[in-house]
Amino acid sequence: MEQEGTIMKKLIALSLGFVLLSALCQAEISQEAQFIKDYLQSLKFAESSIGIMVSAGQFDPSDTNAIDTADTILEKMTASKEELLQAKNCLQKYAASGSDRIKNAVGFVFRVYDRVILLLDRDAAFYNDRLIPSMKKNIKAAGMAQMMKKVDQMQRDRDQVWQTLLGANKRIFFELVAAEPAPGEEKSDRLRISAADRDAIIQEMTAVFPGSTGTEEKQARPYPEQCVSLMYKMISSMGYKASDEAADAVKAN
Repeated sequence: MEQEGTIMKKLIALSLGFVLLSALCQAEISQEAQFIKDYLQSLKFAESSIGIMVSAGQFDPSDTNAIDTADTILEKMTASKEELLQAKNCLQKYAASGSDRIKNAVGFVFRVYDRVILLLDRDAAFYNDRLIPSMKKNIKAAGMAQMMKKVDQMQRDRDQVWQTLLGANKRIFFELVAAEPAPGEEKSDRLRISAADRDAIIQEMTAVFPGSTGTEEKQARPYPEQCVSLMYKMISSMGYKASDEAADAVKAN
């Protein structure tokens, strides 16, 4: 019995050791790597925001249920905006970061989100104040044609802003992940983050956006998934060495 008690104590101690080691490993990632992990969660909400508007479909004024469809699209706009507010909430804690680089990264992505939110508010006001009331008053065909031009332009405006997320994503990579070129270098092949940071980011990418880390090419990927796919390629297969790997290579030479 005494021997069994000793074995049990050892097993408990070993289990606690593994838990502490796991927690330590998780705590060791840099602030930049933690930001990228939270940024991935933010992009997931952004993808949901886009998906909500895609699911709303195209508005057709000739449809017998056109007013109901317009009401549904209006509701979708509200839901899409809520997802973007959640996307911002994932990164809000970094807005007051002591790191200028992290604050810059927050600014890059928030500018995109805020512009989309403004467009959703504008478009919702148009549906609520002009389009739906006009349809209830049986607006003439010429007037409806003008309104449909406005509706089509709304969709193009939102898509154009979402395209800028790709540029913001690239700026985040070079602000937080890639190291600056050394004096005399035209381009750096080093990362600012460690191998452990890189592995933690890739693990998060695989968990949150499993389709973005494969080798197969997909058509018409949502912009957030395109962002993750590009960053994955940069840190995993474009010749960038982690900071500690680069340091070890220098020592070896």
